[in-house]
Amino acid sequence: MGHRPGPRRGAPRLRVRLLETGDGRVGQVLYPSWIDRSDALQMGAVLSEVDQVVASEAPHVSVLVTGGGFIEMCSQRRGPRRWWLSEQGLEFVCGFATGFMAAEVQAIAACIGSSPRDYVVGLDVTDVHGRGVGQFGLLYSGGRFEGAVWKSLPVDDESTYLAGFGTEKGRQSPRIVKTRLGKAMILVCHDAQAFNHFNQSRMRSGTDRSMAADHIHALTETEQPVLGLNLVHYIERPGSIHNTFQRSYRQMHEDWPWHPKAVGAFGYERNTVSMLRTLADACQWPPSTVGCTVAVEPGT
Repeated sequence: MGHRPGPRRGAPRLRVRLLETGDGRVGQVLYPSWIDRSDALQMGAVLSEVDQVVASEAPHVSVLVTGGGFIEMCSQRRGPRRWWLSEQGLEFVCGFATGFMAAEVQAIAACIGSSPRDYVVGLDVTDVHGRGVGQFGLLYSGGRFEGAVWKSLPVDDESTYLAGFGTEKGRQSPRIVKTRLGKAMILVCHDAQAFNHFNQSRMRSGTDRSMAADHIHALTETEQPVLGLNLVHYIERPGSIHNTFQRSYRQMHEDWPWHPKAVGAFGYERNTVSMLRTLADACQWPPSTVGCTVAVEPGT
């Protein structure tokens, strides 16, 4: 579901395990949602290990997507909620995210710089209270940081602090990117709900939520992406996949005449460790779109 901050206990030991392979060309990178993810260089090293595993076991995969908030940074910024919701709040968060990445991008890119695969990586920016005021999908291609896409459709109480929500700039997330598989739309967590018919039926026309969803629809119609890449923050139970995300992917695929495919990746909870393969398999539409699933796991 939505942003959930990781603890600040120091960088954990992590390992990478290939769960399964398929015929598709998009890979999923799952991670444990309870770990400290504030060390971007360590998480970059994890991506390097992911890349080595994929190169060896699933070299046909061209694009990999991580769960939302794969990297998490605290802005140390205090501010009233109404300020975060302003365009100024969004500009600050975007500046912090891209400024941070500009400072670290060479080191992170060096980890996957020689990879023939594109990466869409989740980055969350929090305020001092741990609220995910900025939630991003970052595109890396050819060893370069190519841009950041921000979340524009919040879930639950995120509507009271997600930077820029309710503003024109907040709705204008540059979510269309070029990948090795063609034009893709990056959907940060509940952005995918813009395609869910049940969710659409609950939105009153003219509200901030409905206008954010309308913008995603208009962009889809104009740009005609062939792929949707969804960075989900955490999954607590199977219903979270089937009723929320898989339904959104299926309806995205069926509603548009060029039938875009969709793949999501997620942070997982302790109670879902035993069902990761099943959940990951459901996090796509149509079936067989996924080419590999890789799990990042706490080391021993």
